[in-house]
Amino acid sequence: MRSSSRSGALLRSLLSSPVVTTNVLRLLWVSGEVKHVLLLSDTHVTIPSLSNSVPTLPRPQQFLVDRFLRKSWYVTSRLDPDVIFFMGDVLSQGKLVEDEAQFTKLVQKLEQTFPFGDSTEVYYLPGNNDVGMGVISASARGIRAYFQNHFGPLNRIVSINNFTFFALDAPGLVDEDYQRNAKGVAFDRWEPISKGVVEAVRNVAAENHHPLVLLSHIPLYRPDGASCGPLRESGTINRGAGNGYQNTLRKQTTAFLMEALEPFAVFSGDNRDYCEYFHKGSSFNAEESIPEITVKSFSPAPHIRRPGFELLSLVDPTGLDSTQRREALLHRPCLLPDRKIIISGYMGWIIMTLLILLALNVRRIRQFRLSKQISPSMTPSPNQSHQGSPLLQEINGHLSPVWSPHTPFLPPTPRSSRDQIPATFRTPMAPATPTLRASSGPMTPQTLHDSPMLSAQLMPPMYDEEDVMFPDQYAIHREGRHAKDEEWTPIAREDFLDSDLSPSDNEESRAYSPPSQFISAPGSAFTHHRKPSAWRVIWSQTFTVGGRRRKIILLRLPRFSAWWRSFLDLIEIIKDADRRTLLRRRRGIIASTLIESISVLWPACVTWLVINCWMF
Repeated sequence: MRSSSRSGALLRSLLSSPVVTTNVLRLLWVSGEVKHVLLLSDTHVTIPSLSNSVPTLPRPQQFLVDRFLRKSWYVTSRLDPDVIFFMGDVLSQGKLVEDEAQFTKLVQKLEQTFPFGDSTEVYYLPGNNDVGMGVISASARGIRAYFQNHFGPLNRIVSINNFTFFALDAPGLVDEDYQRNAKGVAFDRWEPISKGVVEAVRNVAAENHHPLVLLSHIPLYRPDGASCGPLRESGTINRGAGNGYQNTLRKQTTAFLMEALEPFAVFSGDNRDYCEYFHKGSSFNAEESIPEITVKSFSPAPHIRRPGFELLSLVDPTGLDSTQRREALLHRPCLLPDRKIIISGYMGWIIMTLLILLALNVRRIRQFRLSKQISPSMTPSPNQSHQGSPLLQEINGHLSPVWSPHTPFLPPTPRSSRDQIPATFRTPMAPATPTLRASSGPMTPQTLHDSPMLSAQLMPPMYDEEDVMFPDQYAIHREGRHAKDEEWTPIAREDFLDSDLSPSDNEESRAYSPPSQFISAPGSAFTHHRKPSAWRVIWSQTFTVGGRRRKIILLRLPRFSAWWRSFLDLIEIIKDADRRTLLRRRRGIIASTLIESISVLWPACVTWLVINCWMF
């Protein structure tokens, strides 16, 4: 009690403290003013062939890439950013289009893949795949005009929570740098191209925007082999250039940007893998090292396993000192699912499914063949005599084809073959063959010989309805009934009268008996020594409608044990049917495994198609 009272007093004292109250209110105000910025690099949106000169991915691969972009953006957009920057290479085929109509088709595909809300601000940086690079021609100038018509200025200033973001036209800067370098003129003496990138950089530097965040599609210069930090998958960013690309800006170009802009931080793209590098101030007279973050590619790439994006949180830096200002901009790399692991996971599950089905098929076929080899033959042999044949029964040392209640029951063999049964047993109605009609008027055999067949002379059907009926397999005439009734009373009366019926119901039930029937063989499925039924009578009512007696019976539902026994019986039936079907279809193990694997995998395939084609 004392400890709880002390804790309560301490909590009240903290809440009443002016320092705690002020800091809590500051935190609430600051959290309410945080802006979230999303950086997407190298989305590489493409469409089927625009013309013969535009290469495209195979359709299945392109389908998977499109689905991945749609699903990834569906998840990423749930972050609800305030501002989105596309860090270049938005379009995979922009530099190869022939006219603005083809460029418009690419933009429409981009809008379908990345739908935005009305309250979200979206800005686009040009990349070398969007507008081209290294070729100064009329077609190249036209593509840059197409980009400006759809996405806005190539160089742009954006203010977010008192941070200045400068979106740089890096491909244009490379092109102008080639012209400057060809003339051998330094940046401080270079006359910039009208409305070019160098002119835009000098204008921003003159306006003295601080703190400034530089956004460039192409990474800045760094020494070869420089570390990219622990979050990079492999390798580093080295210098290199080729037809339509350049890995990094040149050293003089990087020094020009750093001295003119003095950026607070730099974010770049193009390399498609994550890299964190700190630029030292020795070459451009900066007091502190400047961090550069190369953003991961949002679209899949061959040399990375996990695509991703960068998320920034901005707090108003006004009134903060240099140390606190560093904490006003927080960034975090976010990773998307590993496509290679997904594909390898699918393949692993497919291989495992095939192996399991193959093992089960081999086991089932072996069990069936083994049971087939050890099953007894129905053909009587000198050693077996009549054993195993359900058609021959022994009575007093003789074989007889006629069954009686006194005949011991022999279970039928699981194997059956019509070719092994004597013709006299298969066709008892054949010509010159005596017939025993057990279903019509009862007749008594005159004699029984040692032969398994009956004597050819049978007693004529001369009998009286009141005579005692024999042999034993016929139903016994019911006692206490008029002679005109041609019905026979079953011996096993408990099969007809339910034990749960009331005494009055049993009395009424005696007024009716079903037609004549044969006594079931002992131990067979129709024997009167059956298991008690799981459906029990809990209420019954008898009444007369239209001169005919009717009865309503209300049954009690079976217990769970009865349902479980029925379920196990059903499983056994299915297993037996599966074994028989496997043999009857005469399929090999491989064919059976492939067919069963299709039956197992098609629901998953349909679900995948529904999710990827309908939801995204």
